[in-house]
Amino acid sequence: MKIIFMGTPDFAIPSLEKLFHSDNEILCVYTRPDGRQGRGKKKSMSNLKKYCLDNNIPVRQPESFKNNHLELNVLQKFKPDIGVVVAFGNLLPLKVLQSFKHGCINVHPSMLPKYRGPSPVITAILNGETTTGVSIIQLDEGMDSGPIILQDSVIIEKYHDSLTLTNLLFDIGGDLLIEAITQIKNGTLKLTFQREREASYTQKIYKSDGEINWSLSAYEINQRIRAFYPWPGSYTHIDGKLLKIMTGRINSEQSLHPGNIKMTDEIKIGTGKGTLIPELLQLEGKKIMTSAEFLRGNKHLDGTYANND
Repeated sequence: MKIIFMGTPDFAIPSLEKLFHSDNEILCVYTRPDGRQGRGKKKSMSNLKKYCLDNNIPVRQPESFKNNHLELNVLQKFKPDIGVVVAFGNLLPLKVLQSFKHGCINVHPSMLPKYRGPSPVITAILNGETTTGVSIIQLDEGMDSGPIILQDSVIIEKYHDSLTLTNLLFDIGGDLLIEAITQIKNGTLKLTFQREREASYTQKIYKSDGEINWSLSAYEINQRIRAFYPWPGSYTHIDGKLLKIMTGRINSEQSLHPGNIKMTDEIKIGTGKGTLIPELLQLEGKKIMTSAEFLRGNKHLDGTYANND
């Protein structure tokens, strides 16, 4: 099958790699334009683009397909059999979807129709789900609303954060992609239409969502720490400085006033119910450190309050 691949973030690479090493032909990879990073705001290519260049895969980076007749003509000249979309970041217009002989298929990290939209993995962890999954769907003009080709469920372990769970789901998704493309090629594809009444939607996540509200319970805060790692991250302010918390655990039996910091043999921060015990954290201007490392240099914070900015 002749494939056009569309994706941008690192977790799209396993799917691209599996397709590259299959008996399919990747005609071109569409990815988002290079972003600007660092203090100098220099343009920096994504790891996915670097993978393409290292493997001599043609790359195109239009700002958008919307009203972009030139790019649509370029796409159609490839005469692709199928489009594969893995976290591309843009809804594709109908004319783009119609440019493929067998349409476009997409990897979505949830058990659709549950958790459509931009943040399915984060939302699953925030909501305390014990299972989630990955869906291969045929794209239509809606948001993750196309018919389901294949699905596979996974257990959400207590150690999973958004990074590890996302990587797991897209690794599984890469294998399902190969299977789905084989079904399309062999004419054995069976579609299951989503039940709209069962659909739920996730919201876009903003940087401000990562600020810790210490009036929440320790359990809720710890869920947010896991869900928001690595982005937008979970943070608070201590003694006028930004403090990021990467991992933690909870003690439901102890209680302190919300935000109150107790420094003993471990760091304890009061919440609306129970205490949070940070295990991996980073104070503004410092490296990431364990709680033991943090304790050695910050005993003076004992008795202070988080969010004192």
